Amino acid sequence: MIQSYEQSYKVRTADIYVISMFFAPKTAAMVDRLIRLTKQRAVKPNVGFLIMDRTVSFSEFHPKAIRMISAGDGLDTVNRSSHRFAQKPPMGLVTRTLREAIEPFSDVEVVVKRQLICDEQKCSFFLDDGQLAFWDATHWTVLGAGEFMQRLVERRPALFQ
Repeated sequence: MIQSYEQSYKVRTADIYVISMFFAPKTAAMVDRLIRLTKQRAVKPNVGFLIMDRTVSFSEFHPKAIRMISAGDGLDTVNRSSHRFAQKPPMGLVTRTLREAIEPFSDVEVVVKRQLICDEQKCSFFLDDGQLAFWDATHWTVLGAGEFMQRLVERRPALFQ
């Protein structure tokens, strides 16, 4: 994998690198290595990095959502239930480890996915138009990714200037 990564033309010529994964403490601790490798391979001197931290997990929620919709519950009710049902990953250690790993780099931003997906009362398991935002426990649909990216642009416009 590293060999193909090192040989990739896109890796070498990008302006900004987005790293998104379901971080565990061990992978979070190694993100600095990936940043250093990317900086070595980049042909542009001032590249930026956007680290998308660990997301919420809607493990086993899809069948529950189908049952709720079948029973006549509205999307808002399902989204409120998804908030209660969403597994809150052990973010403390992962977030601390990520922040420690990126501390030496001034050009790295961390985005907390949970803040894009959930508020205090509900998560966007379904979008406002009724489309699914997640196709499995942790992966966004294309429409879900578009919605959450729009939220990111609105909430953190400086990242995209």
